[in-house]
Order: sequence, then structure tokens, then C-alpha cells
Amino acid sequence: MSNPVDQESPTPPGDTQTEPEAQTDEANRALGRRSKILASVLMAALAGLGLYGLLSPDEPAAPDKPPVPTAAVTYTVNGTGTAQIAYQNPTAGRAATVIRSTSLPWTKTIRVPLGHNPRVSVILGDDGGTATCTLTIRSRPVQTSTTNGPNGRAHCTAPLPAPDQPATQN
Repeated sequence: MSNPVDQESPTPPGDTQTEPEAQTDEANRALGRRSKILASVLMAALAGLGLYGLLSPDEPAAPDKPPVPTAAVTYTVNGTGTAQIAYQNPTAGRAATVIRSTSLPWTKTIRVPLGHNPRVSVILGDDGGTATCTLTIRSRPVQTSTTNGPNGRAHCTAPLPAPDQPATQN
């Protein structure tokens, strides 16, 4: 009769790993977990650096593209009734900003890049009225145009002078 304490437990079928192989597998799994954690930390650091670069307000403008100089331009439409107004707005790209059926008087001041010719147009409604558009550059009126009657139209445009040139009356 054999002593149960002295008997070795049978190896389950298919489990033929020796103790050193089991230790190697455990070490590989631990190394894999560490690699994943390190990769996650590196990805988070790179993402943080990328966001810092994108969101940092202290970044100077690119040295190869100096900022485009601008001038203050005020579009004014005085009159009675309602009108449709269209004006150049550099933030809208090349398309004009259109305000439909607005009550008069109306005014808007924006910064326009040099090299763009600011313009404002007014179209009166079917009921008519009177409207005068005025284009003011650097606080100096440079063009005025008046219209009246049903569907009357007025347009104001002027070249935007360089910073050292005064605006001229048209």
C-alpha cells in the first residue's frame, strides 16, 4: 500500500509546462503589460504636447508669413424703412455678408486687410424709403451714396490706402 502523501499529483492532460517555462510565460505577460502601460503614457504625453502646440496663445506667427496689415473700416447705412445690406467681411472669405430686411439706421465696424477694397451695398424694399451708405476708412468718410424709392440701390466702395497714405474723398 502506498502512502498518499508521497504520491505525486498527476499532470492534467495537455499541460506539459515545466516550472521554468511557466516562470518565463509569467515574465513575458508582465513585460507585455509594462509595454502597454509605457506606450499609453507616451501616447498621452505626445497628445498633450500636440494640444499645447495647437492651443498655446504665446506662439509667434510663422516667420515666413508676416501678419497682413489691416485698417478699421466702418460701414454705415442711414435712412428710413428696411433694407437689404451686403458688405465685404474678410472673415467670411471672398463672399459678402448679407443682412436681409434690417431696419435702418445700421452700422458695422470691422478690420479689412490692405489690398482688399471695402464695399457696402444697400437695396431698399418694395415699400421704398431713403437710404445713404457711407464708407469710412480710419475714421475718415471716403464715399457716400444715396438712393430712394421702391427697390432703390446704393453702393459705396473705395481702395484701401497703404498705412502711410491718407484716405481721400471720392
